[in-house]
Amino acid sequence: MLGSLLCVTMPTRPRHQTKDFELLLVAAESRGWRITKNKKYFKCMCPCDDKHLHSVVLTPSSQRTLINTKKKFERCDCWEDDQ
Repeated sequence: MLGSLLCVTMPTRPRHQTKDFELLLVAAESRGWRITKNKKYFKCMCPCDDKHLHSVVLTPSSQRTLINTKKKFERCDCWEDDQ
C-alpha cells in the first residue's frame, strides 16, 4: 500500500535538492507548466501561447535567488495567484 501512495505523490521529474525550490516547481506544475531537467537547471515552460520560458538553477548562488525566481514567475501573465 505504501508503494502505491508514493507513486501517486511523487512527480515524474527529479526533485530539486532545495525544498523551497521544489515547492516552487510543484506550484508551477499545478498551474500547468511543463518542467524538464537539464544538467545545471530545471527548464519551466508555460502552457500559454506565448511560451514563456524560465530557468530554476540547481545550485543557488545567493539567498536572493529564490526570491528573484519567484518574482520572475509572478511577473508572467499566465501565472495565476488563485492557486
